[in-house]
Amino acid sequence: MTTWRITFVCEGNVCRSPYAALTLRSRCHGSRHPGVEVSSAGTHASPGAPADPMLRALVRPDDLAALERHRAHPIAADALRRQHLVVTMTRAQRSAVLDVAPAVLQRVFTVAEVIRMTARLRDDASRIDPALAVHELLARGRPESPARSDDDVPDPVGGDAETFRRMARTLDTAVDGLVLLLRSVPAGPTGAAG
Repeated sequence: MTTWRITFVCEGNVCRSPYAALTLRSRCHGSRHPGVEVSSAGTHASPGAPADPMLRALVRPDDLAALERHRAHPIAADALRRQHLVVTMTRAQRSAVLDVAPAVLQRVFTVAEVIRMTARLRDDASRIDPALAVHELLARGRPESPARSDDDVPDPVGGDAETFRRMARTLDTAVDGLVLLLRSVPAGPTGAAG
C-alpha cells in the first residue's frame, strides 16, 4: 500500500495548519487507513515557533503532547513536491504555494474546495466509486466550481475562544471529508508526487 502524503499550509504554521494536521493524523491513527503521512507548514512561518496555546482547548487530551512538540517551519519547494495533496487555508496561501512549487498545481486546494469536493462525493456515494473519484479529482486538479470569496479560513490568532472554535469546526469538516475519502480508497494515490 502506498502512503498518502498530505500537508496543510497556513501563514505562520502555529494555528490552523498544525490543528488540521494533528486532527487528521489523530483520526487516521489506528483506523482502516493508517497509510497517511501528515505535515504542516507556513507561508510566513517563524522557524521554531510553538503552536498557539489556544489550541490546547481544542485538541483531544491524547494529542496534547504532539501539540506541545509542534514547531513552525516555512513551506519548501522540495517538501511540497513530494506531497500527494496540499491543503491551504486561503486562496492567497494556495497562490504562495504555487509560487514556490508550481508543479503541485493539480494537487493544491483550499480547505473550502476540499469540503465541497468531499461533500459532492458523499452526496453521490451511491453512484460514484470513491477510489476512482479520488484519483479523478487529483488528476483533474481544480474543482468544477470556481473559487469563492468565502474560500478562506480566517486566522484566529489574537481572537477569542469562539473564533478558535469556529476555525476548528471548519477544519474538522474538511478533515472528516478527507478521512472518509482516504478510508474509501483501497490503495494509495496514483500519479507523481516523487
